[in-house]
Amino acid sequence: MSFIVHSKIGATPLKVSSISKKEYYRKWKEEGRCVNCTLQPPLPDRTKCKKCSERTNAEYQKRKAGRIASQKCVKCSTRKPKRGCISCGHCIKRDFRNYKARQADYQRVREISFKAKWKEPVYQAYGGYRCNCCGQEGEKFLTIDHVNNDGTEHRKEIGKSSWHLFKWLTRNNFPPGFQVLCWNCNMGKRVNRGTCPHKGAK
Repeated sequence: MSFIVHSKIGATPLKVSSISKKEYYRKWKEEGRCVNCTLQPPLPDRTKCKKCSERTNAEYQKRKAGRIASQKCVKCSTRKPKRGCISCGHCIKRDFRNYKARQADYQRVREISFKAKWKEPVYQAYGGYRCNCCGQEGEKFLTIDHVNNDGTEHRKEIGKSSWHLFKWLTRNNFPPGFQVLCWNCNMGKRVNRGTCPHKGAK
């Protein structure tokens, strides 16, 4: 199998084997040429020129309409679509798995960015990753505690998530009234009327 390409813009078309197709695609992208016709520059942040993009989209819409009319899945065209959908159950599950994989990568990047911008400065300002009561160390064991036990009221004002708290503390130059505690000491304060059990029962 082969396909037609142009070695240079305006040059005579050449036949290229499908084996080297990916190599040519990489070359065309580096040269700033449409990977479909190779004659025009691609649209910004795209791999195809305007004309090829419009033609490809028109072909897709025509193919999609035909599959819907014949009651076939618009993705694989071999199975019947799920009730109330235009795709079959198999394709829906596959797309959902792919979506979850992309989201997992996105969440990892977002978590790293969030930690560097908001979380790290807050913990460093309040003594680092070490419990102020029992001395427990380790980032995943720790949380930010309201010293005066007014966390519920405060979160109603600024938002319930830790992102809201870290952002508020940073923008207010790390005010007093907060400390680093492990989750054991934090919950101990809650069930012991505002005092950690390490410091005596109430």
